[in-house]
Amino acid sequence: MQFASNLVGILQKMCLTHSATSETRTLALDIMELFLAWHDMLESHASADDDYNSTAVQEFEANRTPEEDSSAARSVSNGSLPAQPDLLLPESRRETIVGLLLRMLCLVFDFVLKSNLGPRALELLQRYLDAAKWPPMHLRLTFFERSIQQIEALGMNQQLVQHILTVLSAVTSQMQAVWFEEYFGVLATMVRKCVVVDDGQVQKLIATMLRQLYEQAAANERLGSSPAATDLRAHIEALVNKNLQDGTNTFGTLLILHSIGEFTGEQLYSYIPLLMKHVQKYTKEHNTHAPALATGAAAAASARQDRRRRKYLSLVLEVYNDPRFTRSEMTMRLEQAFLSGMQSEDSEMRSRFLSTFDANMPPALPVRLNYLLETQSWESVASTFWLQQCLPLLFASTLQRGSHLAAAAAAKTETNGPGMEVDAGDMAEASLERNGGDVGGGIGSGGDMVSIKDIMGPLSRMVLLDTSFAYQVWVAMFPRLWQNLSSKERHDLTSGLIRLLAKPYHLSQTSARPNVIQAILDGFCACSPAPRLPPQLLRYLGQTYSAWYPALTLLEQKIMDRHEIESAIFDRATGVELGAFDALAELYTSLSASHYFYGAWKRHCQYNESHVALAYEQLDDWSSAQAAYERAQTKARAGVLPFSEAEYCLWESRWIETTKRLQSWDMLLELGLHESLPEIELEAGWRTWDWNERQTQ
Repeated sequence: MQFASNLVGILQKMCLTHSATSETRTLALDIMELFLAWHDMLESHASADDDYNSTAVQEFEANRTPEEDSSAARSVSNGSLPAQPDLLLPESRRETIVGLLLRMLCLVFDFVLKSNLGPRALELLQRYLDAAKWPPMHLRLTFFERSIQQIEALGMNQQLVQHILTVLSAVTSQMQAVWFEEYFGVLATMVRKCVVVDDGQVQKLIATMLRQLYEQAAANERLGSSPAATDLRAHIEALVNKNLQDGTNTFGTLLILHSIGEFTGEQLYSYIPLLMKHVQKYTKEHNTHAPALATGAAAAASARQDRRRRKYLSLVLEVYNDPRFTRSEMTMRLEQAFLSGMQSEDSEMRSRFLSTFDANMPPALPVRLNYLLETQSWESVASTFWLQQCLPLLFASTLQRGSHLAAAAAAKTETNGPGMEVDAGDMAEASLERNGGDVGGGIGSGGDMVSIKDIMGPLSRMVLLDTSFAYQVWVAMFPRLWQNLSSKERHDLTSGLIRLLAKPYHLSQTSARPNVIQAILDGFCACSPAPRLPPQLLRYLGQTYSAWYPALTLLEQKIMDRHEIESAIFDRATGVELGAFDALAELYTSLSASHYFYGAWKRHCQYNESHVALAYEQLDDWSSAQAAYERAQTKARAGVLPFSEAEYCLWESRWIETTKRLQSWDMLLELGLHESLPEIELEAGWRTWDWNERQTQ
């Protein structure tokens, strides 16, 4: 044990003198750790000896005589079995080691900042103060007070403040209530000095110490009512209010409230309004940052997806360019992917797909038109304006026919002057002239030669970039294409177009503007002669795809030219398809184009009674119109007029309309009841019924 005393005596020289180095301090810590190891070893041996002695004593007591019992009792009463003292680490020696550790940790700042021995020294301090292992130790806070003063002189360095509070927290966690009562004021002063440091780790330590102080004050009534405790509570309350109002050190303030909340009572409720302001502020900031983060993540995911998509499309191209897979099941299965590649946002990839498509199609224009508009299924890309992909393929066909597009474009540009817009229809028309020159040739002024490819190449790229421009080019170009087809080619193409327009997959474009149906019908309007489409199909397309005006134009052409047998008014009872006139009248009604409706019927009605009634309607003379329709129906029922089914239906429907205009709901209710017309009965009934009476029925 004398050897242990000598070791403790030289520890101070090894740790705290000016000649102390990192090596000597490391050796000092090794010695301190060695003491703990020896102490643990001695305790384990003593525990084993106690177990052996306990067993021996039990055997002896079981076998001893009454005289031995009285002798043992006298030995115990005389104190002949005293407790063994801790000879290696008595309290004085332990206090010396703890003091050395505290001086190293609190006063030698370079030891803390420039070496990695600080955490090891702190761990040894905790082991020497372990309340579960050692008797309570009465430590003074002199070292900590001096440290705080030095740190204040250095400007409250965050790293040093955090270190000192970490050491102080290790000490306070092992102290008893009596010690807290003695040093409460000192601890409160140090906390008040350090609480202003705006650092997350420092604030966590401050919150832990405040909880210890508030807990001790709550458990000790005398301490809780002391001036030191009262001043601390007042200071913390003022600090919390100030920070919440100013929005400073919010994190530390919330930590403090969380740690002392259960000891503040109703005072905590006074902070709720200020806390709610911070909740609203940080919620708004979070919602602002969240979209930004989501946008960044989405952009990164999109980039990865684009790379994978590009690799996949490259594989699809390899399959289509390999002659071994021509017209195979593989290419059929990959058709959807191929069409998607033609619409890729990557211009290079899109161009490669279009080139592959072009290379595998016959160059003849009629064949290409039929293939693109009839044979090829566009269902997988039905929601897009897929005519954009058809136009470059048609341009490629015009190049192979040797058109005069370059000449037309150059001439138009010279006429309009620099910066003037060249009409897409004129460009397309020039591209389809039958008696063109050499494809590779070109013309220009002043020796500048313009190749046809110099025009068609950019135009092919432009139509892929803008849907509206592609729509205009198609509408201007299709009539020129139609004009250059023979009668048989037009007939074949019309049959394919009828099948195309009737496809149900176009419904995915009903809300798109422009859509494929609108473009095709607008292109038909400028054709001469126009493609002969079924009137009922035109009516359906006009109503469904908002192609009202091209559908009306085509139907009006049928009526005016009188080349279509559908312009006659058929008997509906025979099941004959709706004619052009019926379809036209229905579209006028759907658009509320009443004057067009009246004009069409006045032009095509067979009887003067119809003409008179429609004239009254057109003048808003509803009572006269109603009477005229009634007279016409009376004559028809009497056999005076050899009426047609369509015209009689006109009389009936318009009589109902004029009666509604005259608000004669009683007459309409009676009509609905007698003729079993529930829609008319309901429309008139809710206006005339006595609802109270009907509820009792």
